[in-house]
Amino acid sequence: MDLITSKSSFSPDFRISAPLDGTPVQVDLLNRKVGADGSLEISQNKPPYLQARQAPSWSFKMDIPDGGFVEENDEFPFEAPESGYQSIVDFAFQQGQPNWTTDI
Repeated sequence: MDLITSKSSFSPDFRISAPLDGTPVQVDLLNRKVGADGSLEISQNKPPYLQARQAPSWSFKMDIPDGGFVEENDEFPFEAPESGYQSIVDFAFQQGQPNWTTDI
């Protein structure tokens, strides 16, 4: 698989807003836009911002139906791993647990 790079000197940040009610949003990472052509789907179940710190729990999900995510610990991974991909990464946060956070 080829390494994908940016030729347009984009900012490393690409902010996306997803509805708080679990409605999925399609994201096209290569073209840096939200829309039906996106291969990444994100969703979250979370209370409004001002209530987030008091929320007992919330979740965030990423899905690439025709691909997947794989954890890579190499500092400079020039080749895509051949195996170990999972199409869905689901984060669940419960207040009082060690992984508790109000945002990702």
